[in-house]
Amino acid sequence: SSSSSSVKSTNLFIIFFAGHDTTYASVGSILNNLFCDESKEGQRVLNALVEEVASFKSVNSDTLDYDELKDAPILNAFLAESWRRDPPVGAGSKVALQDLFYKTFTFPKGTRLHYSIHLGAYNEQRYHHPSEFHIERFLPKGHPFVKEDKWHIDDGGLQDALKPSYPIFGGGAHGCLGSHFAKLEARIFLTRMIQNYDIEVRHSKKVNFPLNFWTNEFRLTPKEKK
Repeated sequence: SSSSSSVKSTNLFIIFFAGHDTTYASVGSILNNLFCDESKEGQRVLNALVEEVASFKSVNSDTLDYDELKDAPILNAFLAESWRRDPPVGAGSKVALQDLFYKTFTFPKGTRLHYSIHLGAYNEQRYHHPSEFHIERFLPKGHPFVKEDKWHIDDGGLQDALKPSYPIFGGGAHGCLGSHFAKLEARIFLTRMIQNYDIEVRHSKKVNFPLNFWTNEFRLTPKEKK
């Protein structure tokens, strides 16, 4: 039927856009944020991440441990801050399923509401100096990497990325359906890349539309097996 064909077409579009393009955008931003910051702070992040993934019990195995990836503080804080500073998708939309009222405004049932993910990620009341890259925002208090508590967010962390306080995946009961897969995919990509390759990144350039990310050139050189 035409209805089922329309649903299939919509689902295929969602898979292509939400899966392929946002993953591509995430990889570009990950490479930029990890390898193109030549400051002492950028090198400190890289060193801490290299040390953490090298300590995984699965480092010499063909199989990665899901709980080990999910609970790795530096890895997850780095990904959370990469998505926050460079959210691949800058906005989202919802449809009101009933009449909504906010202060003096009324939104009738069926109204499409658009919201800015980018503004949420750069909210100065929540993120101190939001244009700066600091993984400390998403690290537990007392973690040895943290030098200044001013960056810390009490309820932050990639594990809580579907909470309204972390805007990248939409938040709430109708947050991004692919968010858990996206996080797993990014964890595996970054872990295996650091464990198995020496990485060189150059010519990093910011792109703002249609997605928000960094385009770059990179070279992977296999590490010698010990």
